[in-house]
Amino acid sequence: GAQYDIYAQKVHWSGAMIRTSYGQVLRGPPVTGNAGFSQITTDGSGGAIVAWEDGRNGGADVDIYVRRVDTGGTPQWTANGVAICGYNDNQTAPQIVSDGSGGAIITWEDKRLGLSNIDIYARKVDSSGTPQWTTNGVSICSATGNQEDPQIASDGAGGAIITWADNRDGQYDIYTQRVDSSGTPQWTANGVKLRGVPATGSSSNPQIATDTSWGAIVTWADYRRSVYDIYAQRVSNPVPTVSGITPSSGSNNGSVSISKLAGTGFNELGGKPVVKFKKSGQSDITASNVSVNSSNKLTCDLNINGAALGSWDVYVANGDGQNDTLLGSFTVEHPAPTVTGVTPNSGTNNGAVSITNLVGTNFRNGATVSLKKTGETDVVAISVSVVSSTKITCDFDLTGKTAGTWDVYVQNTDGKSGNLSNAFTITESEPGPGPAPTYFTTWYLAEGSTAHRFNCYITIVNPNPEAVTASVTYMTTDEGSIEREDVVLAAQSQATINPRVDIGDRDFSTRVECKEGKSIAADRTMYWTGDGATSPDGHCSVGVTAPANTWYLAEGSSNHGFECWLLIQNPNNQEATAIVTYMIENEGPRAFEKKVPANSRRSFNMEEDIGKKDASIKVESALAIIPERAMYRYSRRGGHDSIGTTTPATDFYLAEGSTDHDFTTYVLIQNPNDEVATVTVTYMTQDEGAKPQEPFTMDPNSRETIEVNRVLPNKDLSTHIHADVPIIAERAMYWDNGTGQACHDSIGMSNAHTSFYLPDGETSSRHETWTLVQNPNDTPVEVEISYLTSTGEGNVTFTETVTAGSRETFKMNEEIEEGRAAVLVECKTSGKKIMVERAMYWNERGGGTDTIGGYED
Repeated sequence: GAQYDIYAQKVHWSGAMIRTSYGQVLRGPPVTGNAGFSQITTDGSGGAIVAWEDGRNGGADVDIYVRRVDTGGTPQWTANGVAICGYNDNQTAPQIVSDGSGGAIITWEDKRLGLSNIDIYARKVDSSGTPQWTTNGVSICSATGNQEDPQIASDGAGGAIITWADNRDGQYDIYTQRVDSSGTPQWTANGVKLRGVPATGSSSNPQIATDTSWGAIVTWADYRRSVYDIYAQRVSNPVPTVSGITPSSGSNNGSVSISKLAGTGFNELGGKPVVKFKKSGQSDITASNVSVNSSNKLTCDLNINGAALGSWDVYVANGDGQNDTLLGSFTVEHPAPTVTGVTPNSGTNNGAVSITNLVGTNFRNGATVSLKKTGETDVVAISVSVVSSTKITCDFDLTGKTAGTWDVYVQNTDGKSGNLSNAFTITESEPGPGPAPTYFTTWYLAEGSTAHRFNCYITIVNPNPEAVTASVTYMTTDEGSIEREDVVLAAQSQATINPRVDIGDRDFSTRVECKEGKSIAADRTMYWTGDGATSPDGHCSVGVTAPANTWYLAEGSSNHGFECWLLIQNPNNQEATAIVTYMIENEGPRAFEKKVPANSRRSFNMEEDIGKKDASIKVESALAIIPERAMYRYSRRGGHDSIGTTTPATDFYLAEGSTDHDFTTYVLIQNPNDEVATVTVTYMTQDEGAKPQEPFTMDPNSRETIEVNRVLPNKDLSTHIHADVPIIAERAMYWDNGTGQACHDSIGMSNAHTSFYLPDGETSSRHETWTLVQNPNDTPVEVEISYLTSTGEGNVTFTETVTAGSRETFKMNEEIEEGRAAVLVECKTSGKKIMVERAMYWNERGGGTDTIGGYED
């Protein structure tokens, strides 16, 4: 506008703008006058602190201001900035460096004594935005003549080293000074000369960097040869030097002793030396029992209970007041896992096997499990799920491995190796059935609410020929984890639980685990009645079997009257930081940072991040998490929800779909690549077989929406999406039976499978349940469909044929007139696989849900 103000922007590593398109204003109206010469440093917590020249008091009275912006893009401290120096006349050319504790130190040229006597001043601002030290700054140099162009670097101890160009001797030379964390200059008054007489000619443009040893290295342009050259000089403290630290690591659950801290210059004048351990953003840890064994050796003890993991710096301050000296680093680590039991303890060497109960302590997400035998190649688990800090489940491929005793080892992500747990016996392969199913032991459901006028139920299916017990944990937004009473499921049965009975009105995520280590499946249904609606609507989603670091969700819209929510479940014992990238249709990506506390879930509104847009979503986190996405429309008259997928693929399948019976179907495709995708969509109809659509291209990191009714009207269909690069696909359906628009949605699947488990299904209370079976093969397949009741009694099983390249629909109401039942679908044709979904409707299709199921081969 009419004045220069100060803005900030955060950029994701992908190049996407994380904040608003034009940046976040740090200084602006109603403050008037120009601001400029902005400088920036880290706040140590993912945000930044910015300093600038500010003319709000008039052009002849330029002052120094500073303000912090946090990692979420929210300005902190005083609106429009904290005054660091507001003295008369001009203060200019600010430079800034972090103090290592969430604050910063600022230096500047100060003209309070006039333009012929410019001095260097500095001042600190702490993490709360409160200026420290002397009002209007500490004098760093007030020698005669002009001191100009200050530059600053951290001294590593909460203070700073400042350098500048100085003409006190009639030519511009280079001086430097250290100021400690309390604002006291440490070296020669008015600075240590690094370049000057007898060197003649002026020098200029100093630059500085800390050398990590309480000193600094300064470079400058030098005119002593009547041409400009580059010179450098190091300045350091007369401090103790250290040659070794033993031990070099320790776990963060207790204490450790440093038995040898060898060096020179240690003494006890004025008191024993102090040994400190420092890490950016953490409270210092001071060693106890410090002992000077000789003039060059210290020993000390360190209590690191609860200390943050990673590298801590080690410092010593002599008892005579000598400044802190960096000695080296000390690594604080997770304790190694201690393993006490493995179940089962054997498996055949002709295929896969699961370890369903690996019990111990100190397991971390991302841990690896391996089998080792002398003289043999290690067998690394193909999938590992850290169920809790004390339990791991994992799968192994033992194909062709030598029979005999193998040892089991665990290694955490930080490199801490577990002890030998116990032996695992691989037996010779024998004729007979293949390995037991290896999936579906544990399920995570990120969405869930019994608040905000929502009702909710969770359905579990037990496909096994024996009874099983399921444990259920709710991860709430306000109280963390809440356990409920175990659920006992009869053989080949279904069970339904109501979270409101267990935890009241709350937002939550859920974990369901089979205590016997058998395969189960779980899904969750939420239903509600929107304002003015004459029929309730609902949405449903199957869970996922493990958290992951990266997820993709193809659908998403905060446009066209939709509200869109991203639900993130964090099953870890520490806070998770997620980067959420919206791949906006016709615009490109934008990224945001989200925090989710330990063992809880959080909800994020898309419109608050990007406004009214159509977008696919990518969620990344260093800690493995689970997201879902829910969308609502017309004052929540209708809504749908879906899980995401962890892996893009060149092929995706969608078993449900219809452009007949007043349905409108959309296929949503996400291209998460940095290259163009060429996409072919083929619709598999019940009456005409495969019907391909003309291929099209998608821009990098974009999303595409296909209204299938415009391409292939009046058909019941499944969909196969193929691309030349890995993509993600999802499908949404909308309809209106006269009570208002309702909808449902489901993520696609990247592969066909042999068996599908769909936990929920109902034919009572005006419900209809449909099973959609897609055959992507070029030959017919025979499928077996079973309906499993809540007691396991009265189950129904029948077989049908699905023609090549088509889809068939099966109505549960034709076999079970009144009741609830889960659905099992198995392809009985050898070597062939299928895709399956389940759709439910009620009140003559006044509302409905849809989901894929659990699957295995």
